[in-house]
Amino acid sequence: MITPLPCKVKPVLLHNKGYFLLELMVSVVVIAICFNLCLSAFVTSNRMIQLNNVQIERTAESKELRGLFYRAVRHATGVVSEAGPYITKEDVLVLHTPDAMRNDCFTAIGNLKGEGVFCYAVLREASAGEWVLDDFRTLSREWASLSFEMQSGSDLITLQLQGMPLSPDSTSGGARYVFKATPRLFSGMTGDTP
Repeated sequence: MITPLPCKVKPVLLHNKGYFLLELMVSVVVIAICFNLCLSAFVTSNRMIQLNNVQIERTAESKELRGLFYRAVRHATGVVSEAGPYITKEDVLVLHTPDAMRNDCFTAIGNLKGEGVFCYAVLREASAGEWVLDDFRTLSREWASLSFEMQSGSDLITLQLQGMPLSPDSTSGGARYVFKATPRLFSGMTGDTP
């Protein structure tokens, strides 16, 4: 039988007293710095994701507004000064859009509520002075500015949208969108596709 050799384990002692506490404090500081860096990276990336999502939503809204603007303007016979409660001005556009069933049908698009929100309304005159609202939709959130321009001597109608800044502390304005369309019925063409 083999007998094991006696083994003596010597305790490891630091020759310089107090270094264990110092090493512990340094490791706590290093861990705190790493935790702070990871937390700030997480918060920053989370904020960037939120800002990107807002920008994607605004781009999708602008595409929807562009399609609506093109369809409304291209189906119109022209711009009218007023129809019912809506008056054509810088941020409201009133169009005469004849329908097969109702000859006098009007479409108003723009800042109809007066809150910087893009709205769409279809109305017709039921009798002298009485208007019937066939459709009213609020299509988007608030825009910094919304304006229509009609060039004299041309049938071209321009819609300009200026988005709100992505964050409240942003110094630059939001994205700017410009859409242009001509009423097709002016030139004898019909259709309502962009």
